[in-house]
Amino acid sequence: SAASDVYKRQGERASSPQRPRPMNERRRSLLPLPLAAVLLGLASCRPDPATLVHEYRQVRGSAGWNVRDTIIIPVPPVSRDGDYALHVGMRADNNFSWEGVWVEAELRADTPHVHYTDTLFVRFYDEKARPVADGVNLLQVEVRAGKPVSLRQRQRGRLRLRHLMRRETLPHITDVGACLRMEPSRQE
Repeated sequence: SAASDVYKRQGERASSPQRPRPMNERRRSLLPLPLAAVLLGLASCRPDPATLVHEYRQVRGSAGWNVRDTIIIPVPPVSRDGDYALHVGMRADNNFSWEGVWVEAELRADTPHVHYTDTLFVRFYDEKARPVADGVNLLQVEVRAGKPVSLRQRQRGRLRLRHLMRRETLPHITDVGACLRMEPSRQE
């Protein structure tokens, strides 16, 4: 037959043609793939338990970051007592021309009351005008505040970030954010 001639030319025996697998066998063999993808996706979305807050906010308006536009980031209830390091980050487009930005970071938490303020210099360029920030289309930089802040379980609050530059509006700043992360010495 014509089919046996094809198998003979391909070097296979004519008596054992490859039969297609039934549809239910194909479904069973592919079932683990979507299940594995879902489980991997859920595992990768699990937040780092040491990070209390990691959030960036887009600067309002296309003109840049105005001194009156205070960035407010809510701090959810603390799950574990500890010392938390505050990091302040910024993103700017490639047209940003200042060496950096002075920022006031203020954290207020309730019960017991905590008021923490620090002034940070978020540096985008070094003294020789070379970028110290990461990125291609946007420059991104993050700096750590001077000392950690002690927070207790179930405390909540808010972070306030505002720039302290003489110029009222800083063009080319696109996003401002913060990260509160438990210090490694206190992590379990």
